[in-house]
Amino acid sequence: MVNDDHHIKSELELLSKHISSDLAAIALIDQDNRIRWRYMYGNMNDRYRHMVMKPGFGLAGQVFRFGRTVIVDPMHVYTEKIRDQLPIMLSEQLLVAFAVPLNLDQRIIGVLLVGDRQEKSYNIEEVRHVEQISKQIMSALPTEYSHTLSNGILD
Repeated sequence: MVNDDHHIKSELELLSKHISSDLAAIALIDQDNRIRWRYMYGNMNDRYRHMVMKPGFGLAGQVFRFGRTVIVDPMHVYTEKIRDQLPIMLSEQLLVAFAVPLNLDQRIIGVLLVGDRQEKSYNIEEVRHVEQISKQIMSALPTEYSHTLSNGILD
């Protein structure tokens, strides 16, 4: 498990550096159907460890709710209002972020988030790159976690 954690954190670091972002993180759904931030690179503090969300709430919850990538950046009219309602963005002082779903057997089991502390707009290549990396991240998740989820415990 420790080896898996190190591998995932290394993947997050590489991703963050590749697209010049300040933060890369993974939230996963647990057996109680709650979303928790499990892995993070570039974080300013450890508050994320205490954040627990229901599907549908917060940035990660919106990805679960809509089943697709969610972007919070200056190109979207409600960014400032939304940003002030997202605990991960407030805690990490992120001005922009986007999150993509992590899928296992046609089900969303987690979220891969990328964020920045300076205002910018993400280009389509950056978003597509993160969506591609999300597939590699899935294969790096601990096997016991993926096995638990694929057996329908969270249904």
